Amino acid sequence: MRSGALCAVLAAAAVVVAGCGSADKIESKADFIAAGDKICVKRDERSLDLAGTRANGNAADLTAELADIYATTISAFARLELPKGKDRAAAATFVKSVATMQGPVRRMKDASAALAAARTDAAIKERAQELEMNVNTVTAIGDAVDQKARKYGFKSCGQQERSNPVA
Repeated sequence: MRSGALCAVLAAAAVVVAGCGSADKIESKADFIAAGDKICVKRDERSLDLAGTRANGNAADLTAELADIYATTISAFARLELPKGKDRAAAATFVKSVATMQGPVRRMKDASAALAAARTDAAIKERAQELEMNVNTVTAIGDAVDQKARKYGFKSCGQQERSNPVA
């Protein structure tokens, strides 16, 4: 059960949307895309590092670390300055879509802590199922956000083949 959850965790890293913020001045949609893509590149680096250095780790620890990557990326997009003028509304809508992951990511982190604390086989099985459900929820939301990123015009964000640490 734990190896299945581990695979789900690493697959979910492919759809994380973010990393860390940008100090660049955002004037246009192109500036917003460039700054967002920097966030996604950082996210990809962190996800690949997690997959590479901790591939044999336990699902609870890996998922907790992945949740931290998600939380950091969500915060980075929330802090990202929006472009001016006509492009502002669409950028704000995209940032809101990223923010929809906040609650599910928190539940994923909580489920990973519950799995780590489980001591009996029955509790481990139950917590692993809860963790898998939470990872699947975050993955589904991440897939939708990726689609919005591609539609908006991001070059790195939403491009799963570039960020998939299990490929």
